[in-house]
Amino acid sequence: MSLLTRLQRLLRADQVTRDLDEELRFHLEERTDSLIAQGHSPAEARRLAERHFGSALRVRDEGRDIKLIPWLESLGLDLRYAVRLARQSPVFTLTAILSLALAMGANTAGFSLIDNLILKPLPVVRDPQSLVYMTVPEDSGDFNDSFSYPLFEQLRAAARPQLDLFAVAYPGSQNISYDGGSTEEKARHQRISGHAFAVLGLKAWLGRTLTAHDDQEPGKSPFAVLSHAYWQRRFGADPKVLGRSLVFDDQRYEIVGVLPPGFTGLERGVATDFFTPMKMHRPQALTNPGWAWFRILGRLRPGVNATEARQPLSAAYAHFRRERMKTFTNPLQPDQLERYRKQTVELRSAANGPSLLREQSERPLYILASVAGLILLIACANLANLLLARAASREREMALRTSIGAGRGRLIQQVLIESGLLTFAGSLLAAMFALWAAPALVHLMGNSSSSPYLDTSIDGRLIAFLTLLSLVTTLLFALIPAWRASSIKPGESLKQASAKHSARSGPARLLIAAQVAFCFLVLFCAGLFLATFRN
Repeated sequence: MSLLTRLQRLLRADQVTRDLDEELRFHLEERTDSLIAQGHSPAEARRLAERHFGSALRVRDEGRDIKLIPWLESLGLDLRYAVRLARQSPVFTLTAILSLALAMGANTAGFSLIDNLILKPLPVVRDPQSLVYMTVPEDSGDFNDSFSYPLFEQLRAAARPQLDLFAVAYPGSQNISYDGGSTEEKARHQRISGHAFAVLGLKAWLGRTLTAHDDQEPGKSPFAVLSHAYWQRRFGADPKVLGRSLVFDDQRYEIVGVLPPGFTGLERGVATDFFTPMKMHRPQALTNPGWAWFRILGRLRPGVNATEARQPLSAAYAHFRRERMKTFTNPLQPDQLERYRKQTVELRSAANGPSLLREQSERPLYILASVAGLILLIACANLANLLLARAASREREMALRTSIGAGRGRLIQQVLIESGLLTFAGSLLAAMFALWAAPALVHLMGNSSSSPYLDTSIDGRLIAFLTLLSLVTTLLFALIPAWRASSIKPGESLKQASAKHSARSGPARLLIAAQVAFCFLVLFCAGLFLATFRN
């Protein structure tokens, strides 16, 4: 019998039971008539027929096991009972769901921010794990990731066998106008090497991207490409945007393409609206070796690791600094000269993109996640206490289930399903809470002039996290009550000895103590978090 057929029959299990009863009745009557025809009395024939087939209940259960999926049917029965139980205790159910929703929602919102800002690789980009960006360690323990264009050209030439370097300026807000109009509007702009989109593996959604040819001569490639999100938001996804012009800094740029959906730039926390070639910047920015105004990123070539790629970069960087020292009009002090000579370059992973917002917010976000985790533990302790209290009122029910043959595993399953139903309802509310809370937190991470951009919408990673969180949460608050419920002894359930009450209160006292301790801990950590976030 196919699995699909058995699954279909689960939807009409009552009909299957009636069919089995009818079939058993038919065979019993046939056997009885046959025995009567052999000369037995009707009563004797009936008794012999029943002995032949055995217990009708056992035969019916065996038939159900063949036609249905027993364990799945038991889950369905327990789920229906859990729904009825939840409806009978609306106050308890609502309290549990709201507690879980707030606690799980805080954790989901925290994970959404951490995932989008710290963990998730760059979207759309080809093989983001092979991307790196250059930094220079400083004496303070921080690092500098700003470089000049003359240095970039020397580094790119030296490292070409090991990695393909490209330059990306810091995104900034620009006042722009379209098609020679006088009305200006704000848009986020970023200068980028012409061949960068080819290195990143990005193809135009409309028109073309910038190419290496656009970085051949300074001031000779007044072209711009738009991000897909900006194209939709500003132009309503109009394909006739190609050929239109935008103006900023007294320079007119022709729109030649639209980038694919999902790519908003390499700076996490900033949504770039349009991109222009590096060589369209002012001449002094391209020739002044002391003007550091952009990052240097690159893609490691196949078979090359970061250590191997760093060697030619370090040599070229040291040569550039030695040559530049010759141009200093004011000589450096000996200690300054020594530090200047010893500075080296490092390569960091750019799989999730370099980000100033991540550097500023990483620690507070992890603190937020820790506080949210403590809140979830408090909620689990609360619910465990509530379930233990409710289990005391259900001792007779559990004793009766045990006395009629329910095993310990079935009782544990029943309590876990009841708890899982509460968690499922709480997770749905938690998802809605996270959809509101995550953007609100992103807004708080900004300043008075601008707000960061993070895509906090629900995706597969967030659903997977919420699913795992739901399973862990259910186990945290339901295992102890489930174990207590399954350890009921029918013979003792009617006894009201004080010793039993004392023994039963042990786990409850431990949970209450843990709950109080967590409350103090979460208040202390929350105070530290708020102070850090304010600073």
